[in-house]
Amino acid sequence: MKKYLGNKRVIIFLIAPAMILISVMVLYPMLVLVVHSFTEWDGLNPATFNGISNYIKLFKDPIFYTGLKNGLIFAGLQALIQIPLADFHISHEFNFIWRKGSIYADRYREIFRRFLE
Repeated sequence: MKKYLGNKRVIIFLIAPAMILISVMVLYPMLVLVVHSFTEWDGLNPATFNGISNYIKLFKDPIFYTGLKNGLIFAGLQALIQIPLADFHISHEFNFIWRKGSIYADRYREIFRRFLE
């Protein structure tokens, strides 16, 4: 494992497919979204550029602020509830797997030992 991690060609060869997929599947659609946010388009006729008027309408709309507030509350609750629950769960799962006499402990130690050599 160590001989591969020191080789820069191998690192680039292993990371390149992920970077290409991220670029194609995430970054390109985000760029198209930003470009289209400055246009007026009904889906049938050609798009016409209208500058920041879409954003002016957005920030003047009270429903936007309601949705923003609800989204922030939801994200905050998710962080306050899910993260501690997941941490609690994984700590108990980890203790169950690695405790002495567990049938899983030897299997996991063998898997990790092979990868860390």
